[in-house]
Amino acid sequence: LRQAAELVCAGLEEAHVPFVRPEAGMFVWVDLRGALRAQSAEGERALWQELLDSKKLLLTPGQDCRGSQPGWFRCCFAAVPEAAVREGVQRLGQFVKDEARRFIKGMPRPAYD
Repeated sequence: LRQAAELVCAGLEEAHVPFVRPEAGMFVWVDLRGALRAQSAEGERALWQELLDSKKLLLTPGQDCRGSQPGWFRCCFAAVPEAAVREGVQRLGQFVKDEARRFIKGMPRPAYD
C-alpha cells in the first residue's frame, strides 16, 4: 500500500492536483473545491458525475464519507494496478488543467487606458 500511495501522491504533485498526503490507509483526500460549479452537496455530486462521465474516474465524494466541506474526494489506491493508477492520475490532472483554462477564459478582461 505504501508504494501505491507514493505513486498516487507523486502523480498528483506532478499534475498540480491539491491533496492531503496520507499517513496510513488506502486512500488520498483530493481537493477539487476549485472545480465545483456550486459550493454545495449538489455541486459536489455534479462534479462526481462529470468526472465519471468525461474522464471515467470513480472517486468517492466527501459527502458520502461525512465530509464537512463540499469538493473533497477520496481517491482509493488499494488493489489497483500501477498502470491504472498512473492513467487515473493523468486523467485527473488533465481535468484540473481543463478546469483552470475554463476558469481563466470566463474571467473578465482588465480594462486598459
